[in-house]
Amino acid sequence: MNHYKEMLEKEIIGFERLLLEKYHLLEITEVDVVILIKLNDYLKKGKNILAVSDIISTMSINEGDFSSRVTLLVAKGFISLKLDSKNNETFSLEGVYSRLSFILENGKDDFEKQHSDSEMYTIINTIEKESKAILSPIELEIVSKWFFEYKYSRDLIEKMVLKALKDKRVNVRYIDKLLAKNENKLEKNDSSNTTNIQELFNKVYDK
Repeated sequence: MNHYKEMLEKEIIGFERLLLEKYHLLEITEVDVVILIKLNDYLKKGKNILAVSDIISTMSINEGDFSSRVTLLVAKGFISLKLDSKNNETFSLEGVYSRLSFILENGKDDFEKQHSDSEMYTIINTIEKESKAILSPIELEIVSKWFFEYKYSRDLIEKMVLKALKDKRVNVRYIDKLLAKNENKLEKNDSSNTTNIQELFNKVYDK
């Protein structure tokens, strides 16, 4: 997979053509495809700052729709966002390169299926509901890393979300700190004894 990924990054394999041929396997929309192609063109020009107004100037969608699609692509792990030393929001397409490389090697997109998208979305929806705020793209990126980069168990994530709720500090940064502190302290997850996150919250509110 790394071989294909390197060829994509070096433009030996055409990113645009491959994405147009395989995007249905990634379960993304045509609008998402256009956004990813435009962002890839920016990277080819040596630009990695997410200049929203500049990007949408040649698209038929408004800034709100663009932000919503990028937010979803971040949550799915296709785009990574972070702040640079000058507080500019920068982006990376490492995620989509990896997914396309996996498809080239295996013929389908089963990348990181040990943690399903539905589990991540459940956590995102729970945090948004309890904090009464929509998560920013950077916060969504952090949540995505819990599942795909740091590979925290679902049980551990649920426990730390519950602790944040009890501490009345339900926000991604606080939960991220709790996860980092407890990573090496909690026992390995036993999937047969995993408690549903909704049941955990019911215990708090049913007191």
